[in-house]
Amino acid sequence: MIHELPIIESRADIDKLFAQRSERGNGKQVRVIGKYQQANGSKAASRNPNLPPLHVGMVHIILEDSAILLYPFGHPSGIRSPDEIVQFEHKRVVVVGKFVSYADPYHSHQQGLVGPCMLTVESIVRLYPSKAILC
Repeated sequence: MIHELPIIESRADIDKLFAQRSERGNGKQVRVIGKYQQANGSKAASRNPNLPPLHVGMVHIILEDSAILLYPFGHPSGIRSPDEIVQFEHKRVVVVGKFVSYADPYHSHQQGLVGPCMLTVESIVRLYPSKAILC
């Protein structure tokens, strides 16, 4: 029998997968399903939503009710290639890799920048909802 990876599509899925507080920082292999979207790198954007976004290559996967980063904030692999961004921006994707529900920032001076993220990314594929197939 093939081992199925847990699926994360919402915050409830994360909470269920990491039910014990002590498990928060321990990664688990998962499939994350959501919308691929560049994160806005502008500090001012949170204070003034009318400012144009500053995209610096960091990516969120937007879940039903929250979002996760690909890699901890500040990690070099967190800056995604322009080709990847063009291929997946604003599309539903499945990301396979190691996920943690709570990750410290990659650099210690970036305190306060914590949250759920992928620690590794093995694959990103587009999800075509009309046919329910991966390509």
